[in-house]
Amino acid sequence: MPPLDLSVWLYAASLFGSLLAGAFALHVKRDAATRREQLILESRLARIETRVEGLPDKGALHDLAISVTRVEGDMKSLVTHIGGIETGMRRIETVVNRQEDWLLNRGGPK
Repeated sequence: MPPLDLSVWLYAASLFGSLLAGAFALHVKRDAATRREQLILESRLARIETRVEGLPDKGALHDLAISVTRVEGDMKSLVTHIGGIETGMRRIETVVNRQEDWLLNRGGPK
């Protein structure tokens, strides 16, 4: 086998260098894309964390449920109370109608 001449060695080194540079460029490009994606995900995660921090915890939701239950009980009590007032108003209306009828038809100042 004849010895390889210097130009073959330079060509091989140049080819190897080109392949190495291409692989490095691909790695850098992929790494840059990964870093961009990571920054986007970190930004999204920060926004979600901010939103979650503002949400009520389990204890606050439990307190809210108890308060709603109390309001429901108060509303039922209020409805019962208003029903009693309505009955009283009907009685007053009956008395006023009787007085008005008596004044218009049977007596009163002439």
